[in-house]
Amino acid sequence: MKYFIVAGESSGDLYGARLITSLKQLDPQAKFLFVGGDRMAEAAETAPLVHCEEIAVMGIVAVLARFQAIASAGRKMQEGLLSFAPDRIVAIDSSGFNFRYLLPFAKKHFPQVPLIYYIVPKLWAWGKRRIKTLRRYCTALLVIFPFEEQFFQSEGIPTSFVGNPSVEVLGKYLNSYKNQSLQQDFVARNKRIPTSKPLIALLPGSRKQEIKENLPLMLRTVAHYYPHYTPVIARAKGRKAEEYSQYIQMYPKAFLLDDDTYALLASAEMAIVTSGTATLETALIGTPQVVCYRFKPLRIVNWLYSKVIHTPFFSLVNIIAGHKVVEELLAADATEKKLFEALEKLSSQASILQEEYREIRLKLAGDQASVRAADAIIQAGYSE
Repeated sequence: MKYFIVAGESSGDLYGARLITSLKQLDPQAKFLFVGGDRMAEAAETAPLVHCEEIAVMGIVAVLARFQAIASAGRKMQEGLLSFAPDRIVAIDSSGFNFRYLLPFAKKHFPQVPLIYYIVPKLWAWGKRRIKTLRRYCTALLVIFPFEEQFFQSEGIPTSFVGNPSVEVLGKYLNSYKNQSLQQDFVARNKRIPTSKPLIALLPGSRKQEIKENLPLMLRTVAHYYPHYTPVIARAKGRKAEEYSQYIQMYPKAFLLDDDTYALLASAEMAIVTSGTATLETALIGTPQVVCYRFKPLRIVNWLYSKVIHTPFFSLVNIIAGHKVVEELLAADATEKKLFEALEKLSSQASILQEEYREIRLKLAGDQASVRAADAIIQAGYSE
């Protein structure tokens, strides 16, 4: 069969690559056309129709600034869809792009082709009014958090929980915090990073705007309060080193790490993580963390969150647990002092935190999410 897949962000590219690999295993004749990144290109053994970097933007200002480029990418995607004439259409997260450019267009031109949404946007938190869009356009939803299945089914949409792909992506790094063998391997691979001081992992996000807003705060906090630690910044897949260097150059003790994030988290004493998939991966590895998400205008972001978001938490760790497990610092609350205070609590909460992490791992249903998703996509049939 022919599969048309749209993933507009770094995490979607990662999970899309796993999905493509599983589809190829179950359907040896599979052909792909996709919007995605380097990982999906490697899995599909072909270049993307549109690279996800062209459409991965955050915030209203950034979207407006790149509106023409995003619209152009949308038109190119639609033209590719028409010429490809797929047997299955798969949307992965990226609600802004998929809701505007993919769902209505696919429904109009390919009404009989199953359209499956894999890794559904978190509408239960912020966009309940958009649920009717999913109901109108999608054949089925494949969700990665257990509570989502009942939520979307109650809205009249065929939905299946397939497990969480983060579990399989982590592989040997699942529950690997302070694993001595993995630590030794990490040190051997990264000899330029000194081992005389404990490491603190900094994960400032995968978007350029996230890095701009969060990395300076992280570096200032470590330099001020933790001079006895070595800060190591995990470079996000698809981001260039120079996008970090302008912030790191003032901190000679900081190091930028390429393509070894999981090993870093397993080896670090603790981590500061910008909200997103990385917070869940950090929990699955077992690393104590504080979550911060700094985004301007600070106070307006906090106000909007209180009015628009329908969940008391914004990190996946706390949302999955259903209660506070890790400290969250949003926008105006993301300050050096508050970040320091949150980090200081980690040592006294170590055993409780590990038990909470264990419960989260148990909820996410093993390591076959991509295979289950691929099988569901192949078996999907159109229904009114």
